[in-house]
Amino acid sequence: MNNIKVMLMADTPAAGRKILDVLRIEPGISVFVNQDSQSEKKMWMNQDTAVLTFGTSAYLEQKLPLIHSLIKEGLPVICIARTEDGLEKLRRLKGCTVIKCRASHGGHDQSLFEKELLVKVKSCYGSGSERRRGLEGLPSRHMVGIGASTGGPKALLTVLQDLPPDTCGIVVVQHLSRGFAANFAHYMDQNCRIHARQAASEEVIRDGNIYVASEGCQMRVKKQGDQFLLHTRRRDGKYDFCPSVDCLFESMAEAAGSRAMGIILTGMGADGAMGILKMKEAGAYTVGQDQATSAIYSMLMRH
Repeated sequence: MNNIKVMLMADTPAAGRKILDVLRIEPGISVFVNQDSQSEKKMWMNQDTAVLTFGTSAYLEQKLPLIHSLIKEGLPVICIARTEDGLEKLRRLKGCTVIKCRASHGGHDQSLFEKELLVKVKSCYGSGSERRRGLEGLPSRHMVGIGASTGGPKALLTVLQDLPPDTCGIVVVQHLSRGFAANFAHYMDQNCRIHARQAASEEVIRDGNIYVASEGCQMRVKKQGDQFLLHTRRRDGKYDFCPSVDCLFESMAEAAGSRAMGIILTGMGADGAMGILKMKEAGAYTVGQDQATSAIYSMLMRH
């Protein structure tokens, strides 16, 4: 195994030494201790594997914003906690592993803790660099467009959560209530192996990324040279919905043709019916969720 770089931060010097004593005796692990809170993120982003924090639940709660940002950038985080209290938020974070520090300082419990810690650190090796490659993935030669309405967030997560980082770029229109688009993109990002975010105009569609249409903006795909770009614009009068599945799919039919796939998931209304037909006519592969698994099937009945 290659050298594993681990950045360590602890609430007290004594706590830090306890973890250092475990990690430094293991060949192939280099540990860097970070004590300057003002430079935490800059220093940690130079590491390529695992990050450790150690402390009480209150200390770990205080570090939640930093933990969120590091996970978002692709660094796996291991939190070692002294108690079980207040760990629910950490345990729900994809990309964060929580270990309970055993109370004894020797004997069987200590040995089990040391083995668990080393296993977790080694299992994180490479996963951070894999995810960060997804953030900067190659320009997509193919792409997938997905439209959904009622019941869509759950169906989308089922489809997308385990896709690997080399998956082609995915563009998503999900009908949402006003004010939920940013939270939805964040939710997808936290729960999927590949990166998810709100789409930005003129950005290149890249492998390993999910692009979620922003609230109040139509999202289109256009071809520029060998690359596909996203174009967003405020509401226009052509479509009943904003963002509109039809708008996205029609642009994909024109820009990508047979190099695209169109998927309609559960939902109400007819948005997406004409667009996915145009994709099919342009040579794209098209898919519709079946009635048995759809919360509401009316979007699909019109195809």
